Amino acid sequence: MVDDHSGVTTAARVLLIEDDPRAAMMIGEMLRATWTEGLVLAHAERLTDAMEELRHHGATCVVLDLPRTESDQLEPLHYVRAAAQDVPIVVLSDRTDEGTGLRAIKGGAQDYLLRSELQPARLSRAVRYAIERKRSEVQLAHQALHDPLTELPNRALFLDRLRVALDRSRRTSASVAVLFLDLDNFKQINDTLGHAAGDRLLIGLSHRLQEMLRPMDTVARFGGDEFTFLFEDLASEREVVLIAERINHTAGLPIKLDGGEASITASIGIAMVTDPTIAPEN
Repeated sequence: MVDDHSGVTTAARVLLIEDDPRAAMMIGEMLRATWTEGLVLAHAERLTDAMEELRHHGATCVVLDLPRTESDQLEPLHYVRAAAQDVPIVVLSDRTDEGTGLRAIKGGAQDYLLRSELQPARLSRAVRYAIERKRSEVQLAHQALHDPLTELPNRALFLDRLRVALDRSRRTSASVAVLFLDLDNFKQINDTLGHAAGDRLLIGLSHRLQEMLRPMDTVARFGGDEFTFLFEDLASEREVVLIAERINHTAGLPIKLDGGEASITASIGIAMVTDPTIAPEN
């Protein structure tokens, strides 16, 4: 069982990628020997089968037994890492040179174990530690790219997505639109109702803004009482204007706070990117 830090333990689903059925059976027995409850073990002999398993069922951890004959032995690791970036990977190999192990860790593996040194307790511990290390890594990455109050993307993530959108626009000539929303007189909310009420208003507004967008759109808290929006592949400037009007209307609806409601107004600026070769400024 794996602790999710909420006091509740959840079952671990381990995907073993091993082309030798006998070796897969031995590795599975090792895991079950010390992890008898809450373990679901799936086995894939080929990378294509592993990708299907990850796509349909996911995994808490991948145990990847590297092939012995590949010229680039770490190629399967790169393949799995690209397909499941948030899933921890424990690599098994018979190469004892330190360089291969270091390259595996740099390539995204959480641990590197030698086949000759495998034993049940060590393998089980490696899987558990890999899950926790990856969970911490994902949490830290999320914190670095999201606003702690609203959980929206922050300025850094917004600018990164904008760069990606501009790159796509260079290739496809698809439109890119950026909207900038600034709340009017937000300081008065903080001064009259308190900063806690101002925070609740920002949280409520951020939820509303998220709900009205398409999955591929981005709304970010750019800073303070400023929000930015990124839209791609819109049909016309008129469509952008209509979206801005809907956002403005949504922002102006009353938001419930403790003991009452508060209403705000917003100013919105619109930029249609006509030259995708221009890089955004930080």
